[in-house]
Amino acid sequence: MNRRTRTLVSALAAIAIGVVAAGCGSDSSSSDTSTATTGAVSAETASPTSDDDTASPSGSADDDNSGADTFGGLPVYEPSNQVSKAPGSLVLTSPDSVEKVGQFYTDAVEDGGWDIVSETVSRFAASITVTKDGSGASISVAPGPEGSVISISSYPSP
Repeated sequence: MNRRTRTLVSALAAIAIGVVAAGCGSDSSSSDTSTATTGAVSAETASPTSDDDTASPSGSADDDNSGADTFGGLPVYEPSNQVSKAPGSLVLTSPDSVEKVGQFYTDAVEDGGWDIVSETVSRFAASITVTKDGSGASISVAPGPEGSVISISSYPSP
């Protein structure tokens, strides 16, 4: 598959993930809280106080003292708004470009000591898959109606 086709496939996959995740679990009674700013994400994404490593795929990666919001051991992009959140999945929107958000996450995973399994970042789409200390994460960034749609999935990884 050539590079252009891979980029297009990555972009379409990221859009599909964002659309599916945005449509999951919404009802009319919760519509006014579905776009809470990421400032509210930190309380919701705090690591559970559990001895079971599967409860918090990020392990100790969320224990940095920088004060920044994290999800699955990865920083939550700012500025952004939360679209949806479920165990192991976070979808955000940002007014910033795909390329800018993609570069932010490229830098963040390198600075955070993650091992990059795969990475594609362009002005059209970004897709980064990483592992670290028994955790894995996939970050997808795609064009949105007014900027970018960001999807972060975290999971246990051998």
